Order: sequence, then structure tokens, then C-alpha cells
Amino acid sequence: MAAVTGVKVYKGELAGNTQFLEITGTLTTSVDTITLTSAVHGISPSAVLTVVADKIETGMAAGFAELQTTVSGFVITVSSFNAAGAVATTFGAIRLLVKVVEP
Repeated sequence: MAAVTGVKVYKGELAGNTQFLEITGTLTTSVDTITLTSAVHGISPSAVLTVVADKIETGMAAGFAELQTTVSGFVITVSSFNAAGAVATTFGAIRLLVKVVEP
């Protein structure tokens, strides 16, 4: 497991207390974590996060074909899989769309 720096690409607001945050990063292992922070990513400490979309930007091949994300607090865990469903053996850049709901 490796820690990946999640770079904020875009932050947009919807009606009410909902925002979308677009994050990019480069994976290096089959299970990586991206930790978001209030200061860097502009979200309140009590916000609730949900990953609504994930995309492989570079390096997609038989050894790096699928992503699975889970969220715990401000930590997003990204698991990578190959085309056969086993753990990935090659890696690349990803993009996540995160729904942020402020209380």
C-alpha cells in the first residue's frame, strides 16, 4: 500500500450543500490511499465524501484494467485490478470524481 498525492483539479458547487471535487493521482501499487485535507482540497472537516466516478487516465492495459474505491472519512482507498480480475501488475494515472456533502 502506498500513499498517493491527490491533486485537486476542479471544485464545483451545486445547489444546497453539495459540491464535486475532481482529484488526480498516479498509482504505484495494487492498493493505494489518497488522503484529502481541508486545507489542500477546500472541504470542511465534517464533510461526507462519496466517490461517484473513477477513471484510468494512463497505463490502461491487461495488467491495469479496473479500479475499486472505498472511502473512510477523508481517506480514499483505491484498489487496482487486471483484466482477469486479479490484482494489478502495472499502474498509471487515475482521475476520481468525489461528491462532497457539507453538513
